[in-house]
Amino acid sequence: MRIFFGIAFPEEIKEQLKKEAAACEVYCEKGRFMQEENFHLTLRFIGEVEPAMVGTFQQILEETAAKVAPFQIHLTGLGRFSKRGGDILFRGLRRERGLGGLVRHLDRAFKRQGFPVEKMPFRPHVTLARRVRWAEGFEKVQREVRLDDLEIKVEQIVIMESVRVKGELIYRPIAHANLNDQTEE
Repeated sequence: MRIFFGIAFPEEIKEQLKKEAAACEVYCEKGRFMQEENFHLTLRFIGEVEPAMVGTFQQILEETAAKVAPFQIHLTGLGRFSKRGGDILFRGLRRERGLGGLVRHLDRAFKRQGFPVEKMPFRPHVTLARRVRWAEGFEKVQREVRLDDLEIKVEQIVIMESVRVKGELIYRPIAHANLNDQTEE
């Protein structure tokens, strides 16, 4: 099974992200735009694991959630990661103490369980589309597409499984843990 740790979004945020992605799509020659139900924030990608390992990852999830208080995240403007097969289009996030603390606690929990610490710096983003080729350049999209400020209260973290259903990639939660509102982070 293929899994990752993340933050799931409420339906109204997913709906808004879908509208924003559609506004960007008209500026593209091609691209693979995310399905509405798949919008999320990845905290740590794990990849392929044996199903028997899920219990260990659930322990990491629960240990991390117990040490972190609920917090807010704020989505910022559009960005892109340039890739040979086409850009990844995303909404960025403002640097926030709560999110940074969550990732540090998650890394520590992984280390305590004997997993390697992520070497790549954490670059929080919400993917809108992959393999994007721009009709007139990304700069035009940045200038012309207007985005609403989106604020999201984070109260739980999840382990998501990535599966193919009828040829479509679907991210479905397999475990969740509520953040600890008794913690002062």
